[in-house]
Amino acid sequence: MLSHQRIGEELGTSLLEFAEKKYPSQLRILVSGYPNTSEISLAISLGTIYSFIQKPWIMEELKIIIDDGLIVYAKIKQLNKKKIELKEKLKNYEVQIKLLQKQLYN
Repeated sequence: MLSHQRIGEELGTSLLEFAEKKYPSQLRILVSGYPNTSEISLAISLGTIYSFIQKPWIMEELKIIIDDGLIVYAKIKQLNKKKIELKEKLKNYEVQIKLLQKQLYN
């Protein structure tokens, strides 16, 4: 998700914070001509945004940041899938352990 910091009355950091809660694996990129605001600094330190791009930007740099973000996003999705698989395996092992314990103590 790419957002400008100034969205009418709202701030992009607020939008991206909301997006982080609703879609935690989605990467968030913030654009602004004012890099030294407390909201942006806080969002960066909390990890609310993946990357910050200061205006005016160089198109090639923007493309690199977005391409890198897509690679990171794909890796996050892979890791999340692996995490689900491992949780399922763990659940199966726990069932097997309970069955073996039952056999052992009966």
